[in-house]
Amino acid sequence: MSNLLLTLFGTELVIVFRVESDYKQEIIDDMIAIIVHFSSRLHGKRRGGKKTTQIKHILEDTEN
Repeated sequence: MSNLLLTLFGTELVIVFRVESDYKQEIIDDMIAIIVHFSSRLHGKRRGGKKTTQIKHILEDTEN
């Protein structure tokens, strides 16, 4: 399927660095990716909440 899509769009896939890994390493890599993803979302929400609070304070100060 992917070869068909590549051909339709006139592109070529070149694998520069191929690593053969066992299933244990793949599971470890997947778990790390999941942890990084969710921790990034958590910290992003926390930071976003702080920014929202800061903006509210700035708007309240400018109204007064």
